[in-house]
Parts: sequence; structure tokens; C-alpha cells
Amino acid sequence: MPTISSSRSYSKSLKATVLEAFHTGKAALPNYFHSKSRHDFTPAQLFALLVLRAQLKTDFRGVVCFLKDFPDVLRWLDLSRIPHYSTLCRTAQRIGKYFAALLDATLVQACTRGRL
Repeated sequence: MPTISSSRSYSKSLKATVLEAFHTGKAALPNYFHSKSRHDFTPAQLFALLVLRAQLKTDFRGVVCFLKDFPDVLRWLDLSRIPHYSTLCRTAQRIGKYFAALLDATLVQACTRGRL
């Protein structure tokens, strides 16, 4: 499978990138990390926000501010509220070793489908 470097952004469409990451996360990640977690956000939703963070080249607080300014992203990901920046940080730590592979898979799928 070809890989794409995550240091380069291949789409100028935030929506296409975020939705592709969301679908890739749904396929690759469990519904929830733990059965007794609060279930406020799915790992796929949080992964898509981490991809958004990478595309915007910002920090965790920057993503939260972006979501406050552009609430349409919440609708795209079926989010009822904005996650706290620490939630994104913990998710990044939890899926850190898988993040690059998931991001590459997202970009490869999007390019194959002609979405990017």
C-alpha cells in the first residue's frame, strides 16, 4: 500500500479531509476505548479532529477555538458539543503510535476515491 507523507496537506477542503478521516476512524478504531467511559465522543470523531488539527497546523486549544468559530464541523461529525482541549490531548497520546498510519490510510483512501 502506498504511503503519503503526513507533513504535506493534499486538500484545501477541510470538509473532505475531516469526513474522510471520520470514516477511516470509524472503520479502524473501536466504538469506544473503554466500556465504562463517558461515551461523549467516539474515537473516530476525536481522530477526525486530530486530523483537522494537523491540517490547520495548530495546537489543541487552536482546534477548540476553530470549532467555536466554525460550528459546521460539529454537524459534519455528529458532535453535540465541543470537546475540551485536554480530551484531544489524551486521545492523541492514546492513539499516538497509530496516528501516522491512520492519517496515511485516510489520505490514500481519499486520493483513491478522488475526494482530494
